Amino acid sequence: MTDQFSSTFRDLTHSLAPPGDYVPHAYHTRVADALLSGRRVILRAPAGSGKSLAAWFPWLASRLHAYDFPPKLLHILPGGIFFGDLHRQLSALTQAVGPYKASIQTEGDALDPFFLSEATLTTVDELLSVALHRPLGLHPGLANINAGALLSSYLVFDEFPALPFPETLHAWLGLLRRYYPIVPCLFMTATLPRPLLEGMAALLDAQLIDASDVDAGGTRQWLSSGALNPDAILRQHRRRTIVVCNTVRGAQTLYRSMQRMMDAEHHRDPLLLLHQYQFTRHRLPIEERVSALFARGSEARGILITTSGIKVGMDISAETLITDPAAPDVLLRRAGRCARFPGEVGRVIVAPVTMPEP
Repeated sequence: MTDQFSSTFRDLTHSLAPPGDYVPHAYHTRVADALLSGRRVILRAPAGSGKSLAAWFPWLASRLHAYDFPPKLLHILPGGIFFGDLHRQLSALTQAVGPYKASIQTEGDALDPFFLSEATLTTVDELLSVALHRPLGLHPGLANINAGALLSSYLVFDEFPALPFPETLHAWLGLLRRYYPIVPCLFMTATLPRPLLEGMAALLDAQLIDASDVDAGGTRQWLSSGALNPDAILRQHRRRTIVVCNTVRGAQTLYRSMQRMMDAEHHRDPLLLLHQYQFTRHRLPIEERVSALFARGSEARGILITTSGIKVGMDISAETLITDPAAPDVLLRRAGRCARFPGEVGRVIVAPVTMPEP
């Protein structure tokens, strides 16, 4: 199985990116072997090491070969994040293995309310309502349709430490253990300590794969500073800068202040604002522009002001990342968008950048 899967992995990766852009790690095969052998998996791997690809490839391989594996993939992320990059990658891979469709089903972008697509990106709250037989936005009489979709799916819980409430994780662990004992699932994290993951693995009878020693991404220098106003942020800016605010209101206020200052100084670098409360028709073009400006190997210039939702889902990288103070695990996830790719060198500056709420 390992040799066959490795060959499939190389072929599909080649269809996703130019040759040499992505080198799979050994843990990708270990994850596939465990899942396709009937084991649940808890994966710990650093940001930028390809966790999403490790999660998708067992399901993709089962579409190409006669593996006994669920026909549907549900990729579950914390709410209020940006799905554009993940959706484009997943769509490319699903189309490479057959006439399959990848869709999005969230509270804001309800494009697949019955989970009819072969692969669906969704949020933990959206799917929890399905697991409890009360789908958000659907009549209770239709609950059995979505419950059937859940029972016939492979579940990927991406960056579950970012869930807003610990009770959500407790609910899912209880549901998977008692009511969905045969549904295969993968939990992924870059930040949780090993002892906690060992406890989860024992609870779910899962295999823990710790790939935290994988050499992924570039080199980051961590700095701290006092409060940075728009002028100070602009002085720290080199080519590509991401500023992460703790609140949407703070990001909006900072964006307007920087826009006025940059207009007055005739600064030509583009300034972008991206947050989870923007309407879909406004947010998607900004997501596409952000993905292009901050892509692997980009030589473009720009400043992005955003919120904590950027820490999951977007495959982008900046030379400088300035972030409001936050909990250590949150800072680590935000730092995954600085010097994300091998060979890059970046700075993560922890400093207050938004005014306290009145």
